[in-house]
Amino acid sequence: MSIKKLAAVIVLIIISALNAGCKNDNEVLENMEFKETCGNEYQAASTGKTEETKGYSTISAEDAKTIMDENPHAIILDVRTKEEYDKKHIPDSILIPNENISEDTVSELDLPSDSVILIYCRSGNRSKQAASKLAELGYSNIFDFGGIKDWPYETE
Repeated sequence: MSIKKLAAVIVLIIISALNAGCKNDNEVLENMEFKETCGNEYQAASTGKTEETKGYSTISAEDAKTIMDENPHAIILDVRTKEEYDKKHIPDSILIPNENISEDTVSELDLPSDSVILIYCRSGNRSKQAASKLAELGYSNIFDFGGIKDWPYETE
């Protein structure tokens, strides 16, 4: 084997090894318009399916469900009132009413700033406000998927 071919093979092996170190079992499906990074974060692709606004991304309910299914550590945050939550909510969601989101309430959860956080409310207004607040508090992996009124999946 020539030196050039041997060098090319070594380079390919090194590149493969580096790429393998970044992947894990929680990869998002290929048809979803996201890519996973080494930090187990999701970055919105610039395809028009997501909208990055003020430090967070707006996604569809379908994309949120895919992230939930693929990443069991994703935080599902309901920002409605307790009464609304008690009537109907997404399984495994955490209730923090939008009005209560502050540095103190979020620090009680002890979440790393790169945690995947999926936010919803009733119609999408409060979830946008909450996503903006969390972005201002330093969270970098926030996905607003609107309102539970548009959620076609299981609820409790």
